[in-house]
Amino acid sequence: MKPITYLNQIKSKLVVSPIITDAQIIEDYALSDSGYFRARLILSNRDFLEVSEYFSCAKNGCLTMRYRYQWMKRDSSLNDAGIMLSISRIYLIFRIIFILAMNRM
Repeated sequence: MKPITYLNQIKSKLVVSPIITDAQIIEDYALSDSGYFRARLILSNRDFLEVSEYFSCAKNGCLTMRYRYQWMKRDSSLNDAGIMLSISRIYLIFRIIFILAMNRM
C-alpha cells in the first residue's frame, strides 16, 4: 500500500465515523515509503482527542511506527484524571478509534 492511499483512507473514515463529530487534519505528509498525520477530533460525547501517527508502508500494508495522543474530557480535564496510561492501553484506545472509524465506512 502507498502512504498516500493509507492517509486518504484514514481521512475518509474519520469524516464519516459516527463517534467523531468534527475532524481537523492539522498536518500530514506522504513520502515514498512512509507518512505522518496529526488530527484534532471532537468525539460524539464532546471529548477532545488529538492524535498523531508516523507509519511505514510496504507492499502488504502500513505499520504504525510511532503514535501519540492527548484525550481531554469536555470539561478540559485529562481523561483518567491525568494518570499515565500503560503503553498497551494507550495503543488499544488509539487503535479502537481508528478501527471503529474504518469499519463504519
